[in-house]
Amino acid sequence: AGAGTAKTYYTDDVVFGAFPPPGLAQIEMPITWNDTALVDYTVTDFGGDSSAVVVDPTNATNLVLMSTKSATAQSWAGTTLSTPSGFATAIPFVSGATSISVIVWSPDAGTIVRLKAEDHTNNAISVETEATTGAAGVWDTLVFDFSNQASGTAAINFSNTYDMLSIFYNFGTDGATAGVKTYYCDDVFFGGNGGSGPTLAQIDMPITWSDTATVDYTVTDFGGDSSAVVVDPTNATNLVLMTTKSATAETWAGTTLSTPSGFATAIPFVTGSTTISVTVWSPDAGIVVRLKAEDHTDVTKSVETEAMTTVAGTWETLVFDFANEATGTAAIDFTYNYDMLSIFFNFGTDGATAGVKTYYSDNVVFGSGGGPTLAQIDMPITWDDTATVDYTVTDFGGDSSAVVVDPTNATNMVLMSTKSATAETWAGTTLGTPSGFASAIPFVSGSTTISVIVWSPDAGTIVRLKAEDHTDNTITVETEMVTTVAGAWDTLVFDFANEATGTPAINFANTYDLLSIFYGFGTDGATAGEKTYYCDDVYFGSISTGVEENWVEDFKVYPNPNNGEFNMTGSLNVSGEVSILITDLQGRVIMEDSENGNTLNKRVNLNHVSNGIYLIRITSESGTVIEKITITK
Repeated sequence: AGAGTAKTYYTDDVVFGAFPPPGLAQIEMPITWNDTALVDYTVTDFGGDSSAVVVDPTNATNLVLMSTKSATAQSWAGTTLSTPSGFATAIPFVSGATSISVIVWSPDAGTIVRLKAEDHTNNAISVETEATTGAAGVWDTLVFDFSNQASGTAAINFSNTYDMLSIFYNFGTDGATAGVKTYYCDDVFFGGNGGSGPTLAQIDMPITWSDTATVDYTVTDFGGDSSAVVVDPTNATNLVLMTTKSATAETWAGTTLSTPSGFATAIPFVTGSTTISVTVWSPDAGIVVRLKAEDHTDVTKSVETEAMTTVAGTWETLVFDFANEATGTAAIDFTYNYDMLSIFFNFGTDGATAGVKTYYSDNVVFGSGGGPTLAQIDMPITWDDTATVDYTVTDFGGDSSAVVVDPTNATNMVLMSTKSATAETWAGTTLGTPSGFASAIPFVSGSTTISVIVWSPDAGTIVRLKAEDHTDNTITVETEMVTTVAGAWDTLVFDFANEATGTPAINFANTYDLLSIFYGFGTDGATAGEKTYYCDDVYFGSISTGVEENWVEDFKVYPNPNNGEFNMTGSLNVSGEVSILITDLQGRVIMEDSENGNTLNKRVNLNHVSNGIYLIRITSESGTVIEKITITK
């Protein structure tokens, strides 16, 4: 009885007589799974496997074999790639030709896949071998060489007939241990590179990790690293190399970005052209990343250099200049053939000290490219556009800074600066590279303020802001503010018309296009001890976050983050109209509105905009309140 529960069934091929229907050929290599109208793709599961020919999950025009290893599966669960009658013709093994290739999709890297060839008339005649998946969640071509039989199994015997083939995923691990896992296979070919399938090219720069169907992305881990090509955790359409440095890893653990054969062509180092760029994701800022180029035929011919991550939990492009060799390593020699490249994350720190850490790399490019061009920093600075803006900053005097997740709001990015215990009284951070801002600060008479939202561990901390001409550091103007709260965000408004004692007055004829911030100015690290500060939202003009301004009270935006629909509420202690402006981070207007009266109570619908961070500006004759919102749909 249905008992109120609907069930759906399918039937096909109702045939008088023997099955399969007349006309379906017995299966044979190469197996593509696409000829369902011509070939009998019936397979034989055992030990807890369950298989079916389905649409390729990555390509709707392709068919593949899906196999699910159940939670009750045996360690030897598998699937015979045919009926018990095996292939139409025997596998043509001969001395020197003993390989079969299978394109496999596994949910995990490092999965052992066993392949077993046997005589369908005598299962005592068999040969077995194994390969290991090198990538997770992507297609991976595995080559099974039956001249290297699996431990404890019979060697290949060329006088035998092998006409049946079985595949075993995660061989040696039962379902109770692994849990339910689903695997896919496609294109089973005789031969060492996929037979009549595509030949995988030797890896070469630029390396994008995306051409898994055409490039051999096999890498070589050492010292306790484990790597695999996986889906980019920040972009489901992109593939990247994931590297895990284990808890038992050596200080020198790393990954060669190829097989031991290196690149197809040598790295074209010449005088004046010695850089390689790598886009890197690290869980921590301040991590030393070493890159080593060498001759794959002579490991004594090598050159090494380093770069350091500046942000945590986000992609950044590191540029490695091999003209600046790492301390204690050989200088670059342009007569050498450098055709192999290895990367070392957190070089010099072992796994026991750091714990298990996972890193990602992408876009290994000769030169200082390495991915999308990042725009030069400019005000307003929100620290949120890490994918489009170059947020490289310049520390000096004992400061150390990085763009990190806001410690009070996981959807927001901020600049963290640590003033070390050995820092100078004048330690600080230039908010950009030495090239400064893309456009000059628009100081004019009557418009001389810059606002910065600051988090300080202490109230009463002197914060100095210095504007200068990046082409002439004698052209400067400096001013100061003092934090008023401890352990909370505080909006400081710096008025450069009130220059700091002993510093030049502002000169509107000058160009000011570089900005530096100094926390605890005048106090060295030895006196204050190590202190960590944060800054966010560096704007030209006078702004506030709202709650501390008298003209607007209890201003709230909720929910935040939101799906495009949110509320704005608050009390307005002003006469006249209050304007409401919502923009994106590039200043493009998303919505304009106004409010009259003493109460702000609006429901806003921005369902038409894309996911991202937006700014709400509420302006009256008394000032401007700015709030950031995050839309995630």
